[in-house]
Amino acid sequence: MARLATIAGIAGALLLGQAAFPVQSRAEELKVAMIYSLTGPYAFAGAEAAKAAQLGFDEMNAAKKFGNNTVKLITYDDASDKQQTLVLMNKAVRSDNAIMVLGPTGSVQALVAGPAANDLKIPLLTNANTAEVLKPGPWGFKVSATSPDPIIPVAAYATNKLKAKRVGMVYLRDNEGMVSFAKAFRDYVTAHGATIVVDQTIIGSESDFGAVSTKLVDAKIDTLYLGTSAEQAANIVVQAKQAGVADKINIVGSAGLGTIYVKVGGKAVEGTLSYADYDPNLATDLNKKFVDAYKKRFSEDVTNWAGLGYSAALLAGEAIATAGANPTRDSVREALAKMNGVPVVIGSGKWTQDANRNPDYGMRVMQIRDGVLVSAPE
Repeated sequence: MARLATIAGIAGALLLGQAAFPVQSRAEELKVAMIYSLTGPYAFAGAEAAKAAQLGFDEMNAAKKFGNNTVKLITYDDASDKQQTLVLMNKAVRSDNAIMVLGPTGSVQALVAGPAANDLKIPLLTNANTAEVLKPGPWGFKVSATSPDPIIPVAAYATNKLKAKRVGMVYLRDNEGMVSFAKAFRDYVTAHGATIVVDQTIIGSESDFGAVSTKLVDAKIDTLYLGTSAEQAANIVVQAKQAGVADKINIVGSAGLGTIYVKVGGKAVEGTLSYADYDPNLATDLNKKFVDAYKKRFSEDVTNWAGLGYSAALLAGEAIATAGANPTRDSVREALAKMNGVPVVIGSGKWTQDANRNPDYGMRVMQIRDGVLVSAPE
């Protein structure tokens, strides 16, 4: 009996030891699919976001944010094509066993990615502004603010500060987000005394704006609204001024009218106002670290889209870490749904979302002065 008691005691001690020192989970390589537009009309945004997201995950892996696990980004290019986005969504789930998807870049692609995410039951975190990605079900999330809210401060600035009266508008008709921004801008400025004298839509692949420029000249505009890609916007301004639009007109637009816009437009785009998700001069330690790391790695300035991509990585990384040592798609989705007050580099530096998953982080009104994007004067 004494011997049996001794054996039982040893066994009990071993069990207590196991309880005190739980077996560590086996290290896993977790896969995150990144579906951005690296080529095509939306590459100006997608390529920058992809680079910054990779930087973010590299930093989090190095810091052991995921414990024994590491996250591997699988990078896909949807070539700015929504059908390719759909193909890649299926590949991410069925072939690569990804735990979540970052992307796609814009509203056009998000309109197909949102329903696919819910059908495939994989968390999706997109940079698109459109709220349509949230409507199919609980698997869709957004990094960026919901259109058209971000454009309202720009519209208010145009009417209250710039005294806009005769407005010409040029914007993309094949981008749902740009269409909604244009409508909100139009509604606001006309309600505050301005007249829309040119309302011109274009598509993302256009580059010759001679006919548009003639319309703007004939209408004698004092304010030009741009809802296009950065390169297109710069070419519109340059061609319009070459055609005879006054040098001193007010130029306002949607996000992303920064480095590429200035490089293409030069002095012609000086003074342009736009909203920005990201201000490279945001005075937080996190942003300063990001700016330094990005410039060191890529030898270029940080753009609005890079700020969004890095913030997407931070949000995704936080969700994966919160989901525990053995995260699943469902536990990552649950973590995303509960996240609020997460430090990011966009807006004022903190990302929150409402009960309907619409993000808020404090949009910025920016102006190009001496070739640099800075906060607009109050």
